[in-house]
Amino acid sequence: MVMLGRDANRLAQAAQTIRNSRAGSDLETVVCDLSSMKSVRQTAAELLNRLPRVDALVHSAAVFLPERKVTPEAFETMFATNHLGPFLLTNLLLDRLRGSAGSRVITVSAPSTSEIDFEDLQGERKWSALTQFGRTKMANLLFAYGLARRETPSLVTSNVLFPGLVKSGLMRNANAAVRGLSGLMSKPPEAAGTALAWLATDPGVGDLSGKFYKLAKPDDSNAFSRDPSNQDRLWALSAQLAGLASNI
Repeated sequence: MVMLGRDANRLAQAAQTIRNSRAGSDLETVVCDLSSMKSVRQTAAELLNRLPRVDALVHSAAVFLPERKVTPEAFETMFATNHLGPFLLTNLLLDRLRGSAGSRVITVSAPSTSEIDFEDLQGERKWSALTQFGRTKMANLLFAYGLARRETPSLVTSNVLFPGLVKSGLMRNANAAVRGLSGLMSKPPEAAGTALAWLATDPGVGDLSGKFYKLAKPDDSNAFSRDPSNQDRLWALSAQLAGLASNI
């Protein structure tokens, strides 16, 4: 098992906590900044060198920023971290995933209703932190379903897990009202972890793809996220931005 994180110290601390349990005895770590496509490409190369197979790829990283910021590569930071980095990493690992027949890609997201403006993916023309964050969550849905449509379920499945509101530092940069509401409604992360482990390992869901789960219960997201034309449009734009062939 390999865990990725952008902060080397925090990654090491989290890894040690997991290693102290029996489940984490074989845990390895790789420092990766998902907002940097250069870092993602370096990480993919390292993982391909280290790992003869990839049985499950879990995307759980996310960031919320109250102001519009861009990366050194000129990507809006929430868009890059929450969507474009995971999109690129998955595509760079796809051959290894396919070769591990029965592998699973799990995207942790939410039932966002924020429709994407394909002409303004990165909020250059109109900006709202909550709207942009919601659009990155919609991008997660479009990506996960688009991947499911492209891949043979016997080789690679792609599903979405909505863990509900979980206690974390994700909204620490939001305004006081959002932080307060999030704190009141959020639950400890154990239930989310249990659901994630189930979706990553349970044989009963091994051949299911393109599904949306709220914890371990089947649910669904809205019509915009389920529209193949929206999925394909975001895929093509993301591939172009990430420097991939659009038909990959």
